[in-house]
Amino acid sequence: MFARSWRWLWNACLLFGLILTVWLPPFQSPDEPNHFLKAWHVSEGHFFPEKNGQRVGGTLPTAVGSTISQFAYLKNNPNARVSWADLHGRLNAPLNASERTFQDFANTAMYAPLGYAPQALAIAFSRNLGLSSLFALYAGRVANFLLWWWIISIILSKIGDFRWFFLVWAAMPASLVMAASVNPDVLMNALAWWCIAAWVAPKGQMGNSATPAFFAALCLQKLIAWPLAVLTLMKEKWQSTARWLALGVAAALLWSVAASAYFIPYDQYDPQWRDSQTLNSGVNPDAQMAYVLEHLLQTAKTMTVSGIKAAPAIVAHITVKFGWEKNYLHWMVVGLCCFVILVVATVTPISWTRRNRMILLLAALLYLMAFALTNYLLWHRVGAPEFHNWQGRYFTPVLPLVLMSCCSGWLNRWRTKAFAIISLLMLFCQFCLFWAIAARYWIN
Repeated sequence: MFARSWRWLWNACLLFGLILTVWLPPFQSPDEPNHFLKAWHVSEGHFFPEKNGQRVGGTLPTAVGSTISQFAYLKNNPNARVSWADLHGRLNAPLNASERTFQDFANTAMYAPLGYAPQALAIAFSRNLGLSSLFALYAGRVANFLLWWWIISIILSKIGDFRWFFLVWAAMPASLVMAASVNPDVLMNALAWWCIAAWVAPKGQMGNSATPAFFAALCLQKLIAWPLAVLTLMKEKWQSTARWLALGVAAALLWSVAASAYFIPYDQYDPQWRDSQTLNSGVNPDAQMAYVLEHLLQTAKTMTVSGIKAAPAIVAHITVKFGWEKNYLHWMVVGLCCFVILVVATVTPISWTRRNRMILLLAALLYLMAFALTNYLLWHRVGAPEFHNWQGRYFTPVLPLVLMSCCSGWLNRWRTKAFAIISLLMLFCQFCLFWAIAARYWIN
């Protein structure tokens, strides 16, 4: 009965994810307002943002910003609930595309446009039909989720015994609710998992023709993904992909240089607009890098201590967090998710050599360090004594690596029953997610 439990669990995730695209209220996913503005700008054919004095963003239909403002009351207000009148009014509001204003999206301006491709196409389609900006948001969410679900589906159908290492992370409430947003990391996470799957699976199991190009695209959008190239050491013939790996890193570096012209720190941003943006005072990437190089050991110690202190929050983030605030499911649901992870690691009989386990962990560790350093440069004041912003969603690209490196297969004899139980538990966690969203945003 449960021999193919992964299929009905994953198909259930398709249904749940599509519902989540409308169940989570507008702009309540992390940084979704500015991601939506960036996606709209890309949908009009702009690969780079615009500067307007000491502001950065784009000239967009005024109705787009008005729609975002309409739902701003929900953020950081636990007593606020979704207004059906606002939803109905904005869904039917005219776009008036000729009425345009400059709108800021400072913290997403430097993102490469590739990660916004599905959202931008859906927004362009919606815009050309003359539909409202709120409808365009929902269209972008659906397009983003469907592409993510399709790519993960291909991975799950081809990777055999490795399947559950990816499935449990993809079916986590936090992962599913993030996939149902317009965040560009949704597509990039899927491409990262594809690269991992292609590189760790037995030769020829997935087919490797697209993998180098996917890795190049991944690095272009997210330079900190370069440590995944370490996985090529697990393959006997990795030289053929070296040029693609080099191309990806080179493209990312070129983009970083070009996009850096559009980075305006908080202290230099137009005072009239900077407090509405996700920017931090005291940020200076060049000065911060100089500080890091001068205090390497102290920075490494600070990074390590901060990461350990943030570990419980990271676990909650990657399993049960939803929305833009500190919204988490009950701690018992966190426990169930951790139990599921433990079971997958102990029932899956993957025979890794010590070398391969070390390579998996090395790739994950290098990614973690690349994230922490980038985060320190762009979001912390110079010489900050602690690393903050350890949001679990940033670690999604390497989560399968960590789980695979710890697999043992000790309980393989109960594998079939274990996967059936896992599927039921993950479905229960999804129902908990729907109820939590309802209690936070919909039920008075």
